[in-house]
Amino acid sequence: MKKKLRNICFISASLFFGNLLNAQIAGSLDLSFDPGAGVNSITSEVNESVQLPDGKILLVGYFSSFGGNTDMNRIAKLNSDGTPATGFISGVSAPSLASSSFRLYCLALQNDGKILVGGRFTEYDGYVRNCIARINQDGSIDATFDPGTGSGSWDILDIQIQPDGKILVAGNFLTFNGYNYSGLVRLNPDGTMDNTFVHDTGTYDFLINSISLQSDGKIIAGGSFAYIGTTNVRIVRFNTDGSIDPTFNPNANSSATNINRVLVQPDGKILIAGQFSSLNGDQNIKNITRVDANGVVDATFNPGANPGGMIFDIHLDANGKIVVVGSFTTWNNSPANRIVRLNASGSFDSSFNSGDGANSTIDCVTNQVDGKYLIGGTYSQYNSISRKGYARLNGNGTNEILDNQFSHFTTYPNPFNESLAIESEKIMNDVSIFDITGKEVFSKSVNAQTLILSTNKWKSGVYFVKIENQTIKVIKE
Repeated sequence: MKKKLRNICFISASLFFGNLLNAQIAGSLDLSFDPGAGVNSITSEVNESVQLPDGKILLVGYFSSFGGNTDMNRIAKLNSDGTPATGFISGVSAPSLASSSFRLYCLALQNDGKILVGGRFTEYDGYVRNCIARINQDGSIDATFDPGTGSGSWDILDIQIQPDGKILVAGNFLTFNGYNYSGLVRLNPDGTMDNTFVHDTGTYDFLINSISLQSDGKIIAGGSFAYIGTTNVRIVRFNTDGSIDPTFNPNANSSATNINRVLVQPDGKILIAGQFSSLNGDQNIKNITRVDANGVVDATFNPGANPGGMIFDIHLDANGKIVVVGSFTTWNNSPANRIVRLNASGSFDSSFNSGDGANSTIDCVTNQVDGKYLIGGTYSQYNSISRKGYARLNGNGTNEILDNQFSHFTTYPNPFNESLAIESEKIMNDVSIFDITGKEVFSKSVNAQTLILSTNKWKSGVYFVKIENQTIKVIKE
């Protein structure tokens, strides 16, 4: 009788929450998230953001206050409803630089909750930190991370953390901490140079905007750089030691003006976006494409006609859909103001309705763990509603994060340590587990109702178990 009653409660709760989520139109503004005054002026911008393990949000950009809080200079921390979080003070400064050039472009969340920030600045909490620093959750500096002279006054544009804890740093610099390394370096977890990662500085003139890690440790890099002596420009693959992998050559050629974002999918295929008019000699490829792991254009990906402007960021959500943002105002010759969502095939996702969209550029997009999208940029309105530089959009509940409630499977123990068990009311097919950074740490087709994993080598932190369209949050102690 208890089991029957439990099943009735489960069905009722599922229907209730399902109806609630379905009432949210994908792409519409989430009115429960209100950042108030947002960035401090119409010339301000939000360049990247991330949701923290406690549900709060950290964002970086070019602003001297957020939501009226002047302690949030170039870095802001928000509560889950968009209001400024208490107890956070940004210590970033650039006393020797012009205010117009002092900004942050990127951040990366470590498994221990500390945050790496990059951009153009010279100090943090009084410590010399040229363009890269590591901070604690309250905004104070983590002085144990010391990159020396860093990149001088040259921009850090992207930071990626490898599974072994080493840190990839990309930008438009020609030297780093006194070494003649241009565009890309790898640091040890304490900020010192990893001198096992070396690339030829005499051949390349790199400005790297974006990097993405493959599962084999190789690195895809995109930007406005030229690889002199070959046809390979603006996109390249590095081996794990920093050498160029000559087997990867998408051949963006001289027509490519800039690649702003590269993104390795879980299946190994690579999304490429920015502003270019051909790839691999194909004149029909405009501003976004996907290539196989060998660099050959993926013919199964067809986004249609040229977007009416540059793409600045792309995001692959947990359901395989691709959110695209930038300065474009049309997509396939139809109005699309700065944001669209594509299906995995590249086709336009008509279920995503942004209305009037943003009234100016959207620079960045990412997911919350509940499937909603966070977007930042230079806009002041979204769908004719005031949102200065930052907003949250509904994702239609397609990536619902649960805490062992109202799902068809459960996990135990939670928190876990050396093992994690997963039990389902029906046969599980594909099971995927992701860490807090979105990196897939486990994937298997199990064809069973029970799965027990050995997790003693996993790092402590937050993980997400995904089966079909439901995801459960678990914690490794």
